[in-house]
Amino acid sequence: MTIEDIALTLQPGLGHKGVIHLMSVYGSAEAVFAASAQEIVERCGPTLRLLSRRKSYIRWPRRR
Repeated sequence: MTIEDIALTLQPGLGHKGVIHLMSVYGSAEAVFAASAQEIVERCGPTLRLLSRRKSYIRWPRRR
């Protein structure tokens, strides 16, 4: 599990079914966060419109 996976599951109002749907459409949580709000609404429908109001997601560099 990546930090993006965890961040996706913590989105308010999304729920586990929404996470599963987004993961099936985009393939990864990182791809979901890289998508624009408009693209998410177009590809996943108005039920996920709440993500269009999300604040920017900043990806922090990973420690090695």
